[in-house]
Parts: sequence; structure tokens; C-alpha cells
Amino acid sequence: MVKQVPIDVMHLIDLGVMRKFIMRIISNESNYKFRKEAKINISSKLLALRPYITKEFVRKPISLVDIANWKATEFRMFLLYYGIYVFKDEIPGDVYYEFLLLHCACRLLFCPKKFSSNIDLASDILKLFVKNYAAVFGENSINYNVHGLLHIAEDVKELGIPSNYSAYSFENYLQVLKSYVRQPRQILRQISNMVMQEAIVTDSKFSGFKTKDNCINSFYFDGYMLSTQRPNNYCSLKSQDYVEIVEFKDQNSNVIKGKKLLNLNSFFTEPIDSLTLGICTADHAPSPIVEEFYLDDVEYKLMCIPLTDKLLLIPILHTCM
Repeated sequence: MVKQVPIDVMHLIDLGVMRKFIMRIISNESNYKFRKEAKINISSKLLALRPYITKEFVRKPISLVDIANWKATEFRMFLLYYGIYVFKDEIPGDVYYEFLLLHCACRLLFCPKKFSSNIDLASDILKLFVKNYAAVFGENSINYNVHGLLHIAEDVKELGIPSNYSAYSFENYLQVLKSYVRQPRQILRQISNMVMQEAIVTDSKFSGFKTKDNCINSFYFDGYMLSTQRPNNYCSLKSQDYVEIVEFKDQNSNVIKGKKLLNLNSFFTEPIDSLTLGICTADHAPSPIVEEFYLDDVEYKLMCIPLTDKLLLIPILHTCM
């Protein structure tokens, strides 16, 4: 029973540790002094990111002013994706390092493709995060959620990536179950009948090419899509190349045409090199040469955030199959 009942990462990490981490920063509850304009800068960065959020994510970033209305998915996106950009140069270095510890550990454990080989490393990083947490936010900041991070790696080793058993899927489906109830009597029978009917009539997810004006403009995989339009036109290949998609050749060849991104470099080197996580920077201008690649060679889709003189490329975890 102890091993088979995992900790729910939605409440422990997203609505727990990550939410409290941000709240302590904006309310200046730490052993470090934050600049007054940091909250304004962070909010501005969040709002500026909205055009660069890919189609897989329904919610766009909103200001810290509305943090009371943030949902769990918004804290999760902040932790796993754009928090490394939004916090950079806005909060003290030690606090930013503490955030990177949690970011790196979660990305190591939540990657469907590589999580099993990263469990021990992620466990060590989480132990360091918990150890440093009191030094950053004070001795009274350690609570059950922070301590619970020490047991996440054990659950992953036993049951796999947390996304497979977190409360997200259950809470999302709860609204569907509620919609099945039409009257206050025989509620379970109503739900059961509708669930069985849904299983019969529900179509499987579409996969393949989609066209517009007789031109192929996107390809749908199982769970994500690639397009010729930004921000959905960046992907990584199994050859470790990062590509900006220009066009799809035709529906029969499964070939994409794209330009390789140049000068890939680490975005951060501590606590681990960001390239280990697939996170890197690249030049704004891709290679002028248009090359052909096969869709089977796509390793994962990328979120692309423009920096001042570079592009920040972040793998979308659920596409790393």
C-alpha cells in the first residue's frame, strides 16, 4: 500500500511548492531582497510570451497580479517551461538557482523517454533543493509539501512518470461526468450509461496531414501537431539537430522541409547543463539552406521563445515519446 499509493504532483508541486515559491518571491518573504520593479518585469515578460505558446497548451500566461486565479496547469507551465526565462535576471542568483533545481529535477522525472535513467540524478537534485530551501526562504518555510519532494523519485521508480497518475486527468474528466447528470435520481446509472455510450460513439484522435487552400499546413501526431506557422514550426530531430519547418513536401512522402538552427548553446550550466534537458539557445537566423527530413526522424516538438539576440528552445515534454 505504501508503494502503490503515490504522492499527487499536481497538489504537491504545482499548487504546493511552485505556488508558494512564487508567492514568497512577489511578497518578498525570503532571506534575499528583491527589486521593487521585479514583479512588474516578470508580469511584463509573462504577457509578452502569449504569442509564443504552442497549440498544445490551452492557457496563455497571465500577469502576477492575477496569481490568485492561476490554475494548477499555469503553475506547471511556469515550472517546466517559461519560468527559466521569466525569472532570469529578475530575482537574486541564489533564488534563481533554487528554482533551477526544481525545474531540472521535474524535467528529468517527467520526460516519458528518459525518466528511468534519470531517477537517481533527479533524486539528488531534489534533496539539494529541500536542503537549500530553508536557507533561501527561512527555517519556517519547510512544510509537508517541500518534504514530500524527497519521495517523488521513489514513486517514479515504482510507477513511472507522475503525469500518468497525477490528479490532472481525473479533475479534467470530472466536469465531463458532471455534464452526464441530468436529474438528481440514479446518478451513478446516468453516468454509467453515458460513459458506455461515449465509448461507442467517440471518434479516435485525428492523425495525419491537414491542408488549407490546397496546401499542406500541418501534420498531427498522436498528442501534438507540427505546422509551417509559428509558434508550432520548431522541432528536434533524432540527429540532435533543431529545425524550423518551412513546408511539408506532400502527403505521400512524409517529408518535411526545414532550416537547421545554428550555434546551439546551453541556456544554463548549473545545476546541470541545460543541453542535458534539450534546452538551448540558437541564432535568430536559421541556416539559409532548406533541407529535407522525414517525419519519423522528429524526436520532439519545441517551444521557441525569442530573447534579445537568441532564440530559447525548450522541448515539450509530452511530445518526447
